Amino acid sequence: MSRFDKNVIATLNRIAAQKIFEKMRILRMSSTENSKRRWIWELLQNANDKAAVDFPEQKVAVRVRLTPKSIEFSHNYSYFTNKNIEGLIRQISSDDKDWGETDKTEMPKTIGRFGTGFLTTHLLSEKVIVSGLFQDEGDIQRFSFPLDRSGRELKALIESINNSFQEVNTSLNDSPKIENPDFSAYNTTFQYELDELGRGIAEVGLDDLENSLPYTLIFIDKIKLVEIERNNCE
Repeated sequence: MSRFDKNVIATLNRIAAQKIFEKMRILRMSSTENSKRRWIWELLQNANDKAAVDFPEQKVAVRVRLTPKSIEFSHNYSYFTNKNIEGLIRQISSDDKDWGETDKTEMPKTIGRFGTGFLTTHLLSEKVIVSGLFQDEGDIQRFSFPLDRSGRELKALIESINNSFQEVNTSLNDSPKIENPDFSAYNTTFQYELDELGRGIAEVGLDDLENSLPYTLIFIDKIKLVEIERNNCE
């Protein structure tokens, strides 16, 4: 890597941190009953959008596990590319909307993945562990890395972005290639560590989902199944 490459990466990470810093500040100040419900819909939409591009012939299964200390959102038929991971860490939409190349009036397949809407999931927790399958030139590997948006200063957010890139690189360097990946398994997981406030927000979102699930599966057409497990949270 040249000196200029390092400078470009540092600049990109700083710009990303500035945007995340401002959006997190607004998110913390504007938490409402509506925003407390939104996190589950953002995650469902991301799962729907990933399948629409990666596995257009498949329907997605989703599993949500809530415990006193964490909530895990998992789904199948998905993998991450370099672009996806960069977009998630820097919190930008990793793909342009999928407008048809010949007919600009054609509706997009996706609404946008891992863009700024994903930040609303940090109402659950500002610390998330992302796990999944990584695809590069046909090779598949497992990875896991942290996202930490808890910094109250710009410097802390820049450091957390740098750390996420370092962690995902280490994870991939230590991960063997998978010869026959099972894409039907729950390979993609977002795990949020919960405090008392976060667990309350998780309950609100899951209650909302359970109340409207039949309608949800009509409008989010790539999702066929949503399993909800609430363990020791009564």
